[in-house]
Amino acid sequence: MIKAIFFDFDGVLTTEFNGSGTICRNLCKAVPALSPDVVMQCYTKHCKSLLQSS
Repeated sequence: MIKAIFFDFDGVLTTEFNGSGTICRNLCKAVPALSPDVVMQCYTKHCKSLLQSS
């Protein structure tokens, strides 16, 4: 059973300083019907709360 998934961005799993673009592009490649703009909006909507929880 999976109990947790850890994400480690910003130069570890991606070559970009900020991994947001890579993550959003990869999601759009996996699900071509997704709009890159919509994915980025959804991603950035939650970034502040994710950063505050650490």
